[in-house]
Amino acid sequence: MDLATLRTYTWKQAFLYTLLAAIAVGTLIGIYAFLMGEFGWFELRVLASTAIIAVFSVISMAAATLYTHERYHYLSLTGMIASALSFLLLMSIIWELVPATYQTDGFLQFTAITVAVTVGLAHTSLLIGVPAMKPAATYVKYGSVAAVAAAVLIFSVIVLAEGEVDSVVFRLLGVTALLAVAGTLATFILNRVRD
Repeated sequence: MDLATLRTYTWKQAFLYTLLAAIAVGTLIGIYAFLMGEFGWFELRVLASTAIIAVFSVISMAAATLYTHERYHYLSLTGMIASALSFLLLMSIIWELVPATYQTDGFLQFTAITVAVTVGLAHTSLLIGVPAMKPAATYVKYGSVAAVAAAVLIFSVIVLAEGEVDSVVFRLLGVTALLAVAGTLATFILNRVRD
């Protein structure tokens, strides 16, 4: 094992252990809130935080799948950074770490778009990580990546327009999201179908 591989392995291992620790701490806090809490505002924040820790741990792991692939290393790294940023933004909203005067529409729009981009990057990382064994699966896979990108872009337009868009835009968001999901499933199925 060369030094570069060892550094990557050590970094990835540290990343995974950090995720594992975050999941464990979040779970313990969530259990405490369920067993000892009174279900007031504080307990709701704790449970929301626990859910965000779980969701963004999975999203981070999805983004990390391509980290050791030289060709897609930067896509993976971007997804992991976006995941950390999304996590911090959402936690700052839940725990009111950002003063209310700064939680403007622009801040909330930035947060929503960042979360959408993060989910799109994680989905794309998982899709690209699937080795396409058949030509049809390759076409469907990259079509799905395009549908994910289109869905994120359309969602971002809706957020920036504060929902004041024609109903066609909402329909296009639904169509692109369905194409992304269907294409993802079809990619896996096409790889399993025997000639």
